[in-house]
Amino acid sequence: MDWGSVAMNAGTGRTGRRPAVVQCSSAFLSACLVCACGAAPRPVPSGSPPTVDPAEPGLDVGFDAFERALAHAELAVVSTELHVGFLPARERMTVPVRLGAGCTSVVGRAQGIRDLDLALYLPDGTLLAEDTQVDAHPTVQVCGAARSVWVQVAAYAGAGTFELRGYAHDEAALDAFAEVVGGRPGRHRGVNDPPPGAVQRGFGREERRAKVMVAHGVPTLVAIRWTAGRCWMAQARTDQPRSDARLIRARLVDARGGVLVDEAPGALVQLQWCPREDGEGAIEVGVTDPGSVEVQVTLYSGREDEVGGEAGLWQGNRSEGVADEP
Repeated sequence: MDWGSVAMNAGTGRTGRRPAVVQCSSAFLSACLVCACGAAPRPVPSGSPPTVDPAEPGLDVGFDAFERALAHAELAVVSTELHVGFLPARERMTVPVRLGAGCTSVVGRAQGIRDLDLALYLPDGTLLAEDTQVDAHPTVQVCGAARSVWVQVAAYAGAGTFELRGYAHDEAALDAFAEVVGGRPGRHRGVNDPPPGAVQRGFGREERRAKVMVAHGVPTLVAIRWTAGRCWMAQARTDQPRSDARLIRARLVDARGGVLVDEAPGALVQLQWCPREDGEGAIEVGVTDPGSVEVQVTLYSGREDEVGGEAGLWQGNRSEGVADEP
């Protein structure tokens, strides 16, 4: 994908230190961080969850083998037990957790539960990341400042015991950690990530993005090109605080200015389409604020067979007319 110029007024990384899986108890957080030899801060349970005795009869959720795999992959992480619990079939619970600054992968393992799901929420209800794949080892990865979150655990199929552990590691190790875990972990690295659930639907971020200052009444064009055989999603958002929740207007236009995809205004606007032919055009961005607003436009795409074609799109108008435009 080639990212064109912005026209204004258009009217698996390794850490380099000895690999280790450092296990800590919540009671000795500060001392453990010192002993971890510079490892990233780890998540800290906000309560005092029960501890797991590895010798307890019948309780084997697979973390020993998993952490051996991490060590074999030469990934240096700091491991923290977050919670141990039991869920009946089709039930869920929510656990408060304090995440340290940096990147943390929260991993679930279960005995008896065939399909375990995880979701991370901010205290205001914002969904950060989720893993709803059909397996018993969900993983969500979050990067950013230290914060308190809620981890929702759901037993979608089967009943049994589950355990949650947090693994603090470098951002460069996100992909390598995900490879050891297997599947497609839910991930939230920041404002450039696809919206929650988009990764599970097959979307990934393109290499380029653009930040533009948009003035009221003066639309800005961000030129893009797309290819057939992939579904596309353009996201326009701003992190500037405003009282107007319907701040941004964004739409996809072709090379002649014809509107291909439109969407209602908001603080975050997503446009989705699955073109039948290669093409080029622009994301036209406008704002309702009387002043100037910095807007970031990010482009995502995924193979059409992985996304599910237009049936897999969940927001915005579909791609009627896209294939007919040069």
